[in-house]
Amino acid sequence: MTYAILKLSNDKIGGTSLTGGICGSAFFIKENLALTANHVINTQTIGPNTGYKLYQYWLLGKDGSVIEFAKSDIKDYPDYDTTTITISKNTGQTLELTSESPNIDDDIYNEGFVSDGMPILETTWTSNRLEITKCNLSGLNANGNGKIKDIKKITLNANDVKLNNIEMIEASYPGRKGMSGGPMLNSKSEQVIGIMSIGFPEDATIKTSVSAVSILEIMRKLK
Repeated sequence: MTYAILKLSNDKIGGTSLTGGICGSAFFIKENLALTANHVINTQTIGPNTGYKLYQYWLLGKDGSVIEFAKSDIKDYPDYDTTTITISKNTGQTLELTSESPNIDDDIYNEGFVSDGMPILETTWTSNRLEITKCNLSGLNANGNGKIKDIKKITLNANDVKLNNIEMIEASYPGRKGMSGGPMLNSKSEQVIGIMSIGFPEDATIKTSVSAVSILEIMRKLK
C-alpha cells in the first residue's frame, strides 16, 4: 500500500488556523521502515509553513491508517533523492522489491497522491498536539500506468533534486506533482522497481515526463 504524506501547520495548540496538505507519497519496505523522495521531505526543509510556529507530519493510508512521524524519524540520502522514515510500530504493509534489473518496454505502473490535496479528516486536540482520528483519501490518487520508456544514468542539478550518475527509469506516461516518493512497480511481478523522483517541466503541476530512481541503486546504498 502507498501512503500519502500529510503536513499541517498551525499557530498555536488548539488553534483553528491550520494550513497544509499532501506533500508527496511513501511506501514501506519493512514493517517499520518507509521510503520517500528526499525532495519531498528531508531534515533541512522539514518545518512549519511560512507564518506558522507549529507543524506535524503523518503517513495516511488508503485503509484509513494514520501514522505520525517526526524529524528525528527521518534520514537523508540526497544523492539518491531518497529519505527513510522509521516508525515505532509495525504496519504489516510492506511492498516487495525487485532483485532483477528492469527492461525497456516492461509494463509498469505507479501509485501516488495529488500534491496539496486535503484528505477528509476528523481531528481532535490534546494538551500538546493535533490528533487525526479518521482520514479518507478518496479522489486524491495520482496514479499512472504504461511502459518503461528508457533506462539510463542521469546527472542532474535542479532546484530540489541533485543526482550524480544515478540510474533512472523513465515512464512512457505523464504524471503530476504528488507522485514523488511513491513506488514504480512492475505490472507483472507487482515488485517495486523504483521511487518516483523527477518530472518535467520542473515547475509544472502536470508533468509530460516522469522518472524513478532505480530501487536497486537505492538498496545498494542503504545496505
